[in-house]
Amino acid sequence: GRKMNYLENYKKWLESDAVDAATKEELLKIKDDENELIMRFSDIMPFGTAGQRGVMGAGLNRLNLYTVRYTTKALANLIIKEGKEAMKKGVVIAFDCRINSKEFGFAAAEILASNGINVMIFNEITPTPVLSYTIRKTGAIAGINITASHNPPEYNGYKVYWSNGAQMPPDHAAEVANELKVLDIFEDCKIEKTEKSGKIKILNTKYEKLFCKEVLKRSINHKAAKETSLEVYYSPLHGTGLRAVPAVLKKIGVKVNCVDEQMVPDGYFTTVSSPNPENVSAFELSVKKAEKKGSKADLLVATDPDADRIGVMVKHNGEYVALNGNQTGVLLLYYIISAKKEKGMLPKNAGAVSTIVSTPLAEQIAIKNGVKFASTFTGFKFIAEQIDEWLGKTKFIFGFEESFGYMVGDYARDKDSIGAAMMVCEAAAYYKKSGKTLIDVLNGIYEEYGYYGETTDNIMMKGIDGAEKTKKLMETLRGDITEIGGEKIVKIADYKTGEIKDVKTGKTEPTGMESSDVLKFFTKNGSAVCVRPSGTEPKVKVYYLIKGKDEKTCKKLIEKMKKDIDSLVK
Repeated sequence: GRKMNYLENYKKWLESDAVDAATKEELLKIKDDENELIMRFSDIMPFGTAGQRGVMGAGLNRLNLYTVRYTTKALANLIIKEGKEAMKKGVVIAFDCRINSKEFGFAAAEILASNGINVMIFNEITPTPVLSYTIRKTGAIAGINITASHNPPEYNGYKVYWSNGAQMPPDHAAEVANELKVLDIFEDCKIEKTEKSGKIKILNTKYEKLFCKEVLKRSINHKAAKETSLEVYYSPLHGTGLRAVPAVLKKIGVKVNCVDEQMVPDGYFTTVSSPNPENVSAFELSVKKAEKKGSKADLLVATDPDADRIGVMVKHNGEYVALNGNQTGVLLLYYIISAKKEKGMLPKNAGAVSTIVSTPLAEQIAIKNGVKFASTFTGFKFIAEQIDEWLGKTKFIFGFEESFGYMVGDYARDKDSIGAAMMVCEAAAYYKKSGKTLIDVLNGIYEEYGYYGETTDNIMMKGIDGAEKTKKLMETLRGDITEIGGEKIVKIADYKTGEIKDVKTGKTEPTGMESSDVLKFFTKNGSAVCVRPSGTEPKVKVYYLIKGKDEKTCKKLIEKMKKDIDSLVK
């Protein structure tokens, strides 16, 4: 095991024959930096339901070839436990554009094969949703994705998927974490090529092309983009969307201009301050190009480095306006329902899914149109679970979460920017026929359903007593709170106890979800406030999901509510 102190662990790395010279050199540079030694060697990088994500470099608590092999050996043991059939089904491995991603992917492949497990590994950088699809299509037992999504360049990550194409279930994640406790990072993680070795099969872009075909099947008005000569600027932000997104958009007749500088895979993300389409700054180069003389671009589209999330800017009254994650979700849901209705394609048993921290407007649109609606916890694996639960009963037509993740079909079990890009462009083209931009459509939705505004606030709980402060805040909120920001509370959902309480009658009903430390308050006017402590950082996230007369009213109410909640932090 590794329950030594950090200095012993450090020494072990320096003295091991398994460690290469460059790593030892890096380690010798920090020999007198106690802080750095503690950070790198006091423990391993935790393995949670989303796998691992952290800074690259030498050491136990860093991502490097040794820790990647170590984690893979733990996963291999889980698969071996599942039996011969699972080992034969094998594992699909994908990697993104980051520094070392390819090396880490192939290191994982070698360890799995050494342990008699078959491997299929993409030889090109590949979008996350394509990995999810490929696992399902090939009947693999699991998948590994080497990616850190939109984190800064010094990060990488190791995400594990299971046979349904969603991120691995908590009990399996716990088993991998337990294996890591007993394995030795050098002794147990050797690469052995024997007769018993699994086979490593290289995958080209065939599955990505099949995936794009599945996406195109979800198109509703496939001539709209051609008819209105819709024009778009697209950027993969140096990442994995570079082939699939332009291919799909061109197929539906969109005129695609690529932001050439950002079509180059680059783990340093040289041309953006942050490769995250949630930040409008990621669009700087796109806007600059689109505002050049003669450009007629209706939309700017950017996907994050692993191409599971998407950001959109809309040309409205001569300016490019960014949509937030909730707005894009609402527009897509509204378009999919109304376009299918118009064509007589909306199934009687249609269903849509979102999360408890996303806008309440989505549920209103679904209900008004006779579409079944389900709310899940934050995280796409819960949306995936809902789809699987509905199979054969309810026909899934759309799912989204407020952090820029969307799914327009059930061909994968993770968020998919490629399908979303197609649907956003198709919707824009469809409404362009009647002279409307997506902003016009959004304003029309607000007129029909009332205005909704959302803000997420992070309350940082720093310091030694951070966890204690967090606990106290949640206790206070579970106390006797009757209003927030002057708005009367009518219903409280406590996902820890699993009960939704009607404040007036005192009656309760079950949430129908597993226990999680999350609270949601519903007010008389149709607003909601959701509070959840972060699982990974010392902070509490507060989601204000507000209904009001207009933007100004919503902003005012959010300020009042924030004041109230902040005053409870002792």
